[in-house]
Amino acid sequence: MDGRTVVVLGGGIGGLTAANELRRLLGPQHRVVLIERQREHRFAPSFLWLMTGDRRREQVTRELSTLVHTGVQLVHAEVQSIDPEHQAVVAGDKEHRYDALVVALGAELDPQSFPGYTDAVHGFFDLDSAERLAGALRTFGGGRVVVAVTSLPYTCPAAPYEAALLIEDH
Repeated sequence: MDGRTVVVLGGGIGGLTAANELRRLLGPQHRVVLIERQREHRFAPSFLWLMTGDRRREQVTRELSTLVHTGVQLVHAEVQSIDPEHQAVVAGDKEHRYDALVVALGAELDPQSFPGYTDAVHGFFDLDSAERLAGALRTFGGGRVVVAVTSLPYTCPAAPYEAALLIEDH
């Protein structure tokens, strides 16, 4: 029997785990391709500890290629389209054919959709925002901190509660 190709879209926690597990479970005749636009893997569950100053950027990031198991083909490209009828994904300037597709692209943050957010708010759902919030907390002189969710869905249901507790402890 000829091998099959599994394409995994997204190199975050879900996509990376899926690609590595599929590689472990499938025989060597099968291909596992992981497509991700970023070269750096950012471990989002640790952003809250980055926010409080208990972690540093280099502790929560790794080169994605160092986390992919041997036998997983890593493609650095942005997904332009998915064609389920023809079982193909276009990423970068190349078409990738598949027998099975795993879509693990995660949530895309859109702070501009909430008027005033980018000028007045600190966030912790992305690496750069968590670092900026850490700086703000270092110089915070006291008062009230509001942890708010502006719309649903958001990436991690527990994160606002964890953030509030960690900020209070900080």
